[in-house]
Amino acid sequence: MKCGHCGAVIDDDSVFCSVCGSNQHGLPNEDVWRRYFKPDEGPGVRVVAPPQDAKNKWWAILCFLFPIVGLILYFVWKKDLPHRARSCGYGAAVGAFVWALAGICLFMFTLPTQ
Repeated sequence: MKCGHCGAVIDDDSVFCSVCGSNQHGLPNEDVWRRYFKPDEGPGVRVVAPPQDAKNKWWAILCFLFPIVGLILYFVWKKDLPHRARSCGYGAAVGAFVWALAGICLFMFTLPTQ
């Protein structure tokens, strides 16, 4: 079978094109994801991340700079976009640690000396 979007040769039972990521059923990506890959179906069901879900360094950097945003995004995206949520979670955890360490160092160095 050929992809209707980019023309690449793909498997006959493919839901998404392995080259461009477009879905082959004419439905919005969210509907295809919900219809074919339902993570709450139980054990033994193949779960594939939707095409818009990917590890993303820009989300990790944003969440590093603003850890509370990363924490919120992690819990919002945890079920539907697990890879993106994990990037936000890592960024938030590292950011919170670095910001806390910087605050402690700043506090220690600004103490009056006798």
